[in-house]
Amino acid sequence: KKLQKKSNLKVIYDGAHAFGTTYNGNQVLAYGDIATCSFHATKIFHTVEGGAIITNDDALAEKMMLYRQFGHIGDNHISIGINGKSSEFHAAMGLCLLPLMDRFIDKRRHITAIYNSELKDLPIQRPIGLPQTVYNNSYYPIIVDSEERIKKIQGYLVKNGVNTRRYFYPSLNNLPQFTGKPCPISEAISIRALALPLYHELSDTEVKMICELVKVCFL
Repeated sequence: KKLQKKSNLKVIYDGAHAFGTTYNGNQVLAYGDIATCSFHATKIFHTVEGGAIITNDDALAEKMMLYRQFGHIGDNHISIGINGKSSEFHAAMGLCLLPLMDRFIDKRRHITAIYNSELKDLPIQRPIGLPQTVYNNSYYPIIVDSEERIKKIQGYLVKNGVNTRRYFYPSLNNLPQFTGKPCPISEAISIRALALPLYHELSDTEVKMICELVKVCFL
């Protein structure tokens, strides 16, 4: 925002995971000129595929509306565009889930509290919300001391029937398509991070079992 005041640039926030999250009493998606939110099936609120772009700028909203529907209204061709509209099926999925979101987020918050309590004595880093933030508890990644430890934890969990994912791996600058500078912080964290299971149907017993398996890997 400070940089924007010195230039003519727009501020676009990637809020892919931010559905239901607030900061200082405001929706996170209300910040910036544009915020984007993903409705992919892996997100808390989803429509199987798709997403949304949020803006308070009416002119910008109209321009984006044209971009996603071929750039024309009827026979009046106004701009370039693509077929980026959501289907009725995707809308139906979203309408089915929307009334359940408060319940789902509350359950995820409950599961997160168990993880925090059970893993509090381990030398790991875990999600901590900024002050004045209401977090949607979309994921529960942990960061440990080494990649070897992550592989040990993941392997032991899989051996015991628990699926996990190195969700934030690899650091994107390590992809072959990237030719920019090294990103040492991102690289160091990505190899030491693992997302533990977190979904609203996970029982307290299952969460505690997962935690016990993780603890074994630190003995």
